[in-house]
Amino acid sequence: SSELFERVRFRTLLPQPAAMFASHSFASLLPHASAVLRHSTTNLPGRIACAARNVPFPVLYHGQVDRSLFTVDFKHVILEFPDASGTNLGDRYLLKFVRHSEEDLWNGIVDKVVVQKGTVSSDFHGGGFTLEADLCEQRLHEVRTKVLRVGGCFSNADTEPLDASEMPVKPIARGEARGSGLRGLPQEISLSIVEQGDQEEEIGEEVEDAGPATPEPTTFRLSATTPEALELEPAGRYLSGPTIDFLRPGLLARV
Repeated sequence: SSELFERVRFRTLLPQPAAMFASHSFASLLPHASAVLRHSTTNLPGRIACAARNVPFPVLYHGQVDRSLFTVDFKHVILEFPDASGTNLGDRYLLKFVRHSEEDLWNGIVDKVVVQKGTVSSDFHGGGFTLEADLCEQRLHEVRTKVLRVGGCFSNADTEPLDASEMPVKPIARGEARGSGLRGLPQEISLSIVEQGDQEEEIGEEVEDAGPATPEPTTFRLSATTPEALELEPAGRYLSGPTIDFLRPGLLARV
């Protein structure tokens, strides 16, 4: 063929020493080129994984406590870190405090949602961190009661800013990371928050010569979750077993 002819012609035109040198140089370059290619393709998945770990992504945690005694009272906390990356939760947080309560006396059901936004300060001596709010707002206050009308519902869904005294929880909370889960981030978070308002009223009057009583922190055990899982999360369960629904189905995934 013409290609073979050109290859033979090229070799015959070269002096014998030059032809041997060209052949040897090409053969010696092959192992080096192969090694470079092998090194590049071997490290490629690692480089891609490293780059993926450094891309910020939101992380969700959820937990609840049951404060039901004579009435139904469930409190949920959804803690989101919108800028988590690698093994770092980031320096901003979004905390959603959701309360579902039912009162037998006046056949009332109340769902209330308050949202805090603020900064995260890490404790470099351990796995702890502090949440400090710089914004708090009420996103939902929904009431259903027979007093209003049978099956009636009153809803205040307009966002309403709250000052520090109106927050259901104090603006500073303490968290502790536990375990290792997705991408090296905590599997669980133990979050201690101090409630105010209703809880302070339950504590009672000031003790003489002792000043006002200080509410004890409420500890929420938060587990990593997803929006899909929150969509199916009920408000709670009655002691007899049946689940308790929010007034709006899937509320935890929609606030």
